[in-house]
Amino acid sequence: MDAHQRLELAHTLMLLAFLGFLVATLNAYVWDFNQSLGVQILSHVLMLVFPAAFKLSYVLRLHSLKSMGLEAH
Repeated sequence: MDAHQRLELAHTLMLLAFLGFLVATLNAYVWDFNQSLGVQILSHVLMLVFPAAFKLSYVLRLHSLKSMGLEAH
């Protein structure tokens, strides 16, 4: 996998992690009235997992940019 493919993968994973965090947050705090306790607990756990995935994706992005000789902003 070359640097361009890793960069595209990193951007896709960052977007998915952000959207997953958004859905988990909405499910935990906005749509909580019609969710079971297990779903609410899972939503709160995912609110910890998705930011970690976002951070790992950002590290992959930084590594890809460094491999391509570009600056990270």
